[in-house]
Amino acid sequence: NRPIPTHPEVWPGPRADNAARDLLAGALAAGADRFVVLDLTGSAGDAERWADLGRRLQDLLGLTPVLVGSAAADAAVAQAVAEALGGTAVNTVGKASTDALLGILRRADLHIGSADALEHLAAASGVPVVMIGDGAAVPPWGVAAAIVTPEGQGGFRPTVVMEAARHVLHAARRL
Repeated sequence: NRPIPTHPEVWPGPRADNAARDLLAGALAAGADRFVVLDLTGSAGDAERWADLGRRLQDLLGLTPVLVGSAAADAAVAQAVAEALGGTAVNTVGKASTDALLGILRRADLHIGSADALEHLAAASGVPVVMIGDGAAVPPWGVAAAIVTPEGQGGFRPTVVMEAARHVLHAARRL
């Protein structure tokens, strides 16, 4: 008997945990148990920004980037980000089943991405979220979260997203 939740919750189960463990096994550097999910969905042309953000998250917060996205649309961006990070990021684009993705979200320390369903699934898994979206973005309910608004056509600023990440991790007592 679980108590009635005060916010949406996802319980993916052992199949999702096993799929995530299998996908991440050997991919995370030895001793790297803390990671951030970078949701590259719809990020065409932003590989440089995502790589800069991933580098900052690694260097300043000790979080390994795990890249997720839609296989067809985001594969090139994910490959460019992974290469720019010198192989320290885990690229799951095109490799993660739905079960594996749910398991990865559940194990993450932080989720950063555009305002789409994955941010809400991460939040329902209890993971703090930084959403990159416009003023119409609806923040997730029940976890530490922030919305960063991109600057015009230029996209997001990694320094601004990094500060939002610090804020939500601190609020969630994960920093």
